Amino acid sequence: MITPIVPLISSIQISLCLQYLVGDLKNFHTLHMVESWPLKVSSFQVNKQTDCLMCNQKQSHTSASELTETCGEVFQTTFPFLSLEEIEGLCIDQKLTYQKNPIAIKMQLGSFEITFFKNGHTLFYGFTETEAKETFGKIKKYLAQLHP
Repeated sequence: MITPIVPLISSIQISLCLQYLVGDLKNFHTLHMVESWPLKVSSFQVNKQTDCLMCNQKQSHTSASELTETCGEVFQTTFPFLSLEEIEGLCIDQKLTYQKNPIAIKMQLGSFEITFFKNGHTLFYGFTETEAKETFGKIKKYLAQLHP
């Protein structure tokens, strides 16, 4: 491996992350490739696959989507009406350990972890399918009470 490639790739990732955070999403359908020897940078458009369940999943804008298993035994869902303040309130009410930053809250439930992003996307780590569905149902019920 050529060591100088690491800071170059890191700089590109940080630049793209900052663009994402400020809402400039035009580069998020583009794959950027960097070859280090000889130095070559190329980019091309990436399109959704018509037969991919994750690429074509339609999200509801009024209620939580279903819980689905993703790569690496991580479960995901989307709570489109979610606010991080409400999740922080749940953590405080239930005396749960959590960490927060401007874009997400990570909640600890024993050996389980749930990350709630401000766009409503939610990831469940360390759960079996049954445990994830049970916890998903409880969170969905809690949020439904806040948004009748």
